Amino acid sequence: MSEIFFWQRIIRSPILTIILLTIVIFLGLSLYKNIMIKQELVSALERIRQDITELNKKNTELEKYLKFSSNQDFQEKEIKEILNLKRPGENVYSILNKDGLSLEASSDKDIYEITKSNPKKWLEYFFK
Repeated sequence: MSEIFFWQRIIRSPILTIILLTIVIFLGLSLYKNIMIKQELVSALERIRQDITELNKKNTELEKYLKFSSNQDFQEKEIKEILNLKRPGENVYSILNKDGLSLEASSDKDIYEITKSNPKKWLEYFFK
């Protein structure tokens, strides 16, 4: 009987209630912290998956461009356009429009500036 009374006193004691309440609060905070970390990890995983799909798309586009640019005709065209080179024995003709500008040069500002006559450059400098 005294043993039962002893356990009843321990269970009903305010110290045990405070200890148990502290443990419950600690476990609740730990659980909340773990849930928040899990949500952050899930959102980070989604962002990484989106980045992977974007990079895969970009990779396939680059592979297509690489295949296209490795073509001999494409390389020859780029060499002719960018470096202004020509094959031996090949003649290059330029068609001029009304203003005396090359049709190719009218789309590119730098080339347009080079092909303008000097009086036109001075007129644009002073009156524009």
